[in-house]
Amino acid sequence: MTSASTTLAAWAGSWLRGASAPDDLVDALLRWAPMHLVFAHDAVSAGRAGLPYPEPADPGPTALLQALRRAATGRADAGAGGADAEVLLVLPAAGDVRGLPAGTEFAAAALDAGGGVSVGPPGHPGIGVVATVEGPDVVRWTVHDVPEIPLGYHATGLGEAELAMREAVRDAAAAVSELSLVAGSATAAQRAVADALSSAAAHTYPDSLPPRALRILDSADHVDAILTAARDLAGPVDNASAVALERQLRPLRTAVRTARAAAINADSRVFPAR
Repeated sequence: MTSASTTLAAWAGSWLRGASAPDDLVDALLRWAPMHLVFAHDAVSAGRAGLPYPEPADPGPTALLQALRRAATGRADAGAGGADAEVLLVLPAAGDVRGLPAGTEFAAAALDAGGGVSVGPPGHPGIGVVATVEGPDVVRWTVHDVPEIPLGYHATGLGEAELAMREAVRDAAAAVSELSLVAGSATAAQRAVADALSSAAAHTYPDSLPPRALRILDSADHVDAILTAARDLAGPVDNASAVALERQLRPLRTAVRTARAAAINADSRVFPAR
């Protein structure tokens, strides 16, 4: 389902543009867990983000917000010259590492976690943030130094993403029938999808996102609910129905990742105070 990185990118971008209050961002993060620990990956990352090292920052999202503000306004990089920063969600997978700064610790960590957020002016140093959910009560945020935020990263456009999600919704609806075979009951399959949707509804998006982006995210959450239900019900792929379902759902996972990144990054630019 949606991730803590997705929540951070959506609300941090809105906050840094002045469209949401810092309390809105904090509230959104606290829906993931009551405790948030913010670590710098190394001493260089600590200097870039203004974080203590090697100990974590005081528990709570405030230190994370300060690091985001520092990276977005470029105060740690005089060479940025006041360039507009971007808050970008990356949702990499094996064979798809778009948006990741090659050869960095952030890239490796984001690929391993399945997501991350980069903040800074393109072509200049910035930070990359990776979330790790450590049980039901703690999210660990690791902040990495990024020597150069990638230039020219553009996710799929909103029009293309919306079209892809319409097709994905149709395919996901057909997959529910297959899921019923795996679950042994249509009622069980429908209940699992409903539970996954209820869980997703706890994590909201800022109204400042473009209406089309919000529609795409809503569709992505519905498709992702079916993916989650299939994962929970199918277990190990060891029978013909489960294998057929896995083949049907694999492209939907890619569609959800691509559409979600496109929607969150639709308004990624931050205009720092001059």
